[in-house]
Amino acid sequence: MAVYDKSSKLIECTSLFQGRCRLRNLHNISETPVVSETPVIANDEPSSAVVFVGGGPVEDRHVLKLYEGHIESKLVRVCKGDPNYNSYTEVSLTCKNKNMDYNLLTDVYLSKAGYDLAKELDIRENDAVLYGVFQLGDPTSSKKEVPTAESALCIYSMRDVEEMFRENIMTCYQGAGNKGLEWLNIRQECVSTKLRWEQLKCGSDVNKLIGGAKAIESKPVLEMGGRFTAVAANTTHSTTIVFIGTDDGRILKTSIQYRNSTFVYEELHVSPNEPILQDMEFFGDREIRLRLDAEKGDPNPHLRVWLLGYELQRLRREERSVLWMV
Repeated sequence: MAVYDKSSKLIECTSLFQGRCRLRNLHNISETPVVSETPVIANDEPSSAVVFVGGGPVEDRHVLKLYEGHIESKLVRVCKGDPNYNSYTEVSLTCKNKNMDYNLLTDVYLSKAGYDLAKELDIRENDAVLYGVFQLGDPTSSKKEVPTAESALCIYSMRDVEEMFRENIMTCYQGAGNKGLEWLNIRQECVSTKLRWEQLKCGSDVNKLIGGAKAIESKPVLEMGGRFTAVAANTTHSTTIVFIGTDDGRILKTSIQYRNSTFVYEELHVSPNEPILQDMEFFGDREIRLRLDAEKGDPNPHLRVWLLGYELQRLRREERSVLWMV
């Protein structure tokens, strides 16, 4: 589920009914004014989905959704104002280095890059960058779905993300290959057209529901033992600062100047053996919000914690968010 607060709606998706999604009224959740006509997420029990709702670039007016299936992670692009999901396109998001395929995406964060990293990525400082933390799936497990104790951080410029979506969509509209999307049991061949990108960037009923064959690729800028569970990024002058949460309650404060110049400069033990959960968020220059998992048997699964310098203070357990000053 995800809250779309601008229109007071709750987005609810289920693996039932072939992966249906519905919009509910937040003021009266029994009301479901919109129900998706076609499947949106995987409809099998082991798969999971995380939904991000946002305006996206003005010229494209789209929503990006992250979907993590059995053995690979994907980004999904859907244009706003497309009730029939004709623009629905999946593209794999990979984080690989030599023989290490970090296939299990655990969290992403959309931010910017510091001056030095932006220059290396050949983008402007204000351009969007996607930061992702991945775990290595055990190659001996049936679908590489079992995480090992190895993790990585990968980065992607949104310009490259957009370009790879465009390339996959155009390839299908030029009649090459099939539409993919095996989880929807779609095996249809792509239909060749003479449509230009401006005509089809928000979809067409000719080639709708596309599973792109070419992945959005990146090599890790950081590889470590342990399981990364959360990520947030910010910039300070020319340097990019990334905070990485782990499954054993640590925060790894990481500096990225260039791709090959990434290091953990401080390690904070926030709460031993309590995983740092997804959705870390920066507030201003000196504050970050995070969530902790509960101790076993704790009826209140979230704590409110203030970290001021190195001082840790636990507050009321009924509070749901966690704040700290950096």
